Amino acid sequence: MSPRHPLSSDPRDRGLPFWGGLLVLAILVVTIRWTRGPAPADLTSGSTPLPPGPAAPAGFPTPGVPLVQAPVPVPAAPLSAGPAPVAQPLPAVSPALPAVGPAPGAAPTFIPQVGPGQQTVAMSGLPVVAPAPAPGAAPIPQVGAPAAPGLTILPTGKPPVVTPAQLVGLATVPRVIPAYWVLTVQMPPVNAILPAPDGRVWAATDRGLAELRTDQITFLSREAGTFPAANATALAHDGRALWIGTFEGLLRTEDGRTFQRFGRPDGLAHDMVWSLEWDGMVLWAGTQNGFSFLAPNGRFESVDKTVSNGGLADLWVGALRKMGRWVLCGNDDGLSIWDTSSFAANPAAWTTLDMFATNLAHNWILALTVWQDRVYAGTPLGLCRLDTPLDRLFAGERPAWDVWNRSRGLPGDRVNALAPLGDTLWVGTNEGLARLRGAGARAIGPGEGLLASEVRALAAAGETVWVGTSAGLQALNPALLDR
Repeated sequence: MSPRHPLSSDPRDRGLPFWGGLLVLAILVVTIRWTRGPAPADLTSGSTPLPPGPAAPAGFPTPGVPLVQAPVPVPAAPLSAGPAPVAQPLPAVSPALPAVGPAPGAAPTFIPQVGPGQQTVAMSGLPVVAPAPAPGAAPIPQVGAPAAPGLTILPTGKPPVVTPAQLVGLATVPRVIPAYWVLTVQMPPVNAILPAPDGRVWAATDRGLAELRTDQITFLSREAGTFPAANATALAHDGRALWIGTFEGLLRTEDGRTFQRFGRPDGLAHDMVWSLEWDGMVLWAGTQNGFSFLAPNGRFESVDKTVSNGGLADLWVGALRKMGRWVLCGNDDGLSIWDTSSFAANPAAWTTLDMFATNLAHNWILALTVWQDRVYAGTPLGLCRLDTPLDRLFAGERPAWDVWNRSRGLPGDRVNALAPLGDTLWVGTNEGLARLRGAGARAIGPGEGLLASEVRALAAAGETVWVGTSAGLQALNPALLDR
């Protein structure tokens, strides 16, 4: 008899008859089927559709825009006729803007509580309220035409005048504001403030744009048909025109009523604009995908991680400042610095300071400014000052940061905004405003008249500090603060 193959089997070696094994297999299949329950529905054939989920509750807020690459919002089409922007004349007894505080013996400033659809200004104790546009109001005719493809021109019109008779019967619950707050305006959350060379003050908000003149305040919004974007994020002025960053491109206006829109077709790195800087010659824009600058040919040139050969640490540029020949780009991977004396594609023209290689408090840069020849950066864990000059930094010297936080007098650790004024640096945090002077800091919160704890924007001009919060805009006279 021939020998068996090592892998062959003999029926006599089997421990279980063939039919017995088949029976065990059948029992096993039935047991598994029973414990797993019914088969899942076929989601592709449609034979067993899933039941609909619960509807979102009314008024449920939409999630905020993430700091990652996201679909670009659809640009607004040219706006049709709509109501005029809401203007609010200020009373004749109010001081001019920027104000220097009420006269001795003047009534304190109040914030009235008003009903839905009303917008409020409070100055010198006399509230001024402009009701929402009346239904059926005469529309403003569309004027002009787009100057170039892709540009939107809005209608113009004379803002309505609010008479004292419209103020009769207004029920108010006053809240006394200290005298150093010379102006308080309730409005949507403020993202940026710009005192313009012509004396106007502009505020970029979550709902549009606010224009403050000596005698009136005008609110521009998409809902009113007077602004071509849902929000405004950043502001800059080139001496002739106002530039406005939005999540739907970059806007330019000379009169505050007609707007030009610039986007990716014009060379902008991304339509989502986070920061703007005018350095006296060039306009810079930090976007969701790098930064751009306006070239002499009228188009934007852009720098991202690819163009910079990795020199730019992250795509998102939430804070941007120009200091001499250096461009400072704050993102969530630290502070990237470009020496513009070399091409952006040259890796030696870049350096990035982060919390891993230096003592930077946090990699997320929320605000940037230059004060007393030093770079200051706001982060979620404090205010950081770069004590190493930039030329020595590029020569190889190790960077050194000094850090201020709650333990050193700030009202909170998260620093959202910075504004230098003379020998003082004003710091906006999530828990109040701080005045940093010398080695000391003074905190100012809601108990001292601040509209809200979250300070989101700051600007300084003349003797006035403009403070933007999550509840509106205020003007502070520092000379009255210590009286």
